[in-house]
Amino acid sequence: MLKRKGKNTKAEIRNHALLLFAEKGFKSVTMNDICVSTGLSRGGLYRYYGSTSEIFAEILTKIVQGIGDNLAEALRSGKSPTQSLDMLLNNWSKSISDVETSVVFATIEFCHLKGSEALEKAYSRAMEIWTSFINYGIAQGEFNRIDPRAAAATIMFAYEGARAASALMTISENTGKGLANCIRTMLVKPQQAQQMAYAV
Repeated sequence: MLKRKGKNTKAEIRNHALLLFAEKGFKSVTMNDICVSTGLSRGGLYRYYGSTSEIFAEILTKIVQGIGDNLAEALRSGKSPTQSLDMLLNNWSKSISDVETSVVFATIEFCHLKGSEALEKAYSRAMEIWTSFINYGIAQGEFNRIDPRAAAATIMFAYEGARAASALMTISENTGKGLANCIRTMLVKPQQAQQMAYAV
């Protein structure tokens, strides 16, 4: 049930829908399911969203926006690129094994049924965010001089691949930390890495 109606209603609808999509996949979730989960009437739900496709596409957008917001907040708070990366990788390694919020397979279903435009937009935006951040780390002298776009793609596919695998088999948090350390080694200069070691 929604905690309260108001300006956060759309976000709460998405949160309820995300759990349903993670549990049931995309095509098995109906607007009625979301009404039941949120406690909204059909008319109330349709005031905010016209279909499960619209909700799911916005979930993809907000997931990517969250990455950008987290990085921006870390940098605004005075954290260095390496500290900001560590914060993100720490969250990343924990979320890999969180199957309750993984929409990897729902995303595959969504793309098969509705096309990949929403996913491609989310991917492009995520690539922009990561590439810009990696370029910033290089400019600050903390990150290795590597191809930022190739590094961004490596990070994204490593994460999504691990998330997909976690729905099929047990992926421990230590495995997530190991992957995070590999990414950190790829990005952070050795002397910087020694000063601010990411603990496994």
